[in-house]
Parts: sequence; structure tokens; C-alpha cells
Amino acid sequence: MKYYGITAANTRRVNSFTIDLHGLTPEDKEYVRLSDLDAYQIFGTDPEPLFDDLAEIVRIRFDTPMAFISFVGRDTVHFKSKLGFDFSE
Repeated sequence: MKYYGITAANTRRVNSFTIDLHGLTPEDKEYVRLSDLDAYQIFGTDPEPLFDDLAEIVRIRFDTPMAFISFVGRDTVHFKSKLGFDFSE
């Protein structure tokens, strides 16, 4: 299940408003998701050890040779961790 910033009650606080995501179109949900990513200012940032630690836990838990953590924007995919392979955005 993907959350995209959605709380358990399927509502999302945007600025000072609470949005009920149940009634939104897929396009509107995508707008909320992209707005959340913009608010975190994650695109263009360097990899961080915390994300490598999380990817390593997943890689060990599921016994896989590779693991990555990425954030998908409108026109790009930003990788915060890439374990087991080397490629760029």
C-alpha cells in the first residue's frame, strides 16, 4: 500500500486545510503527492546514510542483491540510496 503522505484516516493536511483524499480524482491525488515532495525539498539533495541504512535492512531482510530508495517526481526519479548497482537519475 502506497501512502504518499496520506494518514490512516485518508486525510491530508495541506497548509491550514485538511483534505479528504477519498473524494479526489487521481489527478488531484497526484497533485497532492507532488506538492508533498516539493515541500520536503528532497530533489537535488545528496544521498544520506540513513537511507542507505534503511535500504540495507530491506536488502538483508528480503535476501536480495540490490535495494534502492527513490522519490518519483513529475519528470524525474531521485535516488536517495542505491545499493548493489550504479546508475544515475
